Amino acid sequence: MKDRKPNLKLKFKLLAAFTTQSHAAFVLGIRDDRLSAIIRRRSKPTQELLELICKVLKCSPEELGL
Repeated sequence: MKDRKPNLKLKFKLLAAFTTQSHAAFVLGIRDDRLSAIIRRRSKPTQELLELICKVLKCSPEELGL
């Protein structure tokens, strides 16, 4: 199994904007476990979700490590 490091850029931006990961997932319209998988790099966001995350956080995908 690959050693995947969490996407800390994304996690910290989300926590700064929403305080909790659960609240961020709610605002993005996804389940908490889906967001967790994206942060842990076990899953990639769809293009639509990626665009929404960038819009909500006012960041580019590169700034979020995506």
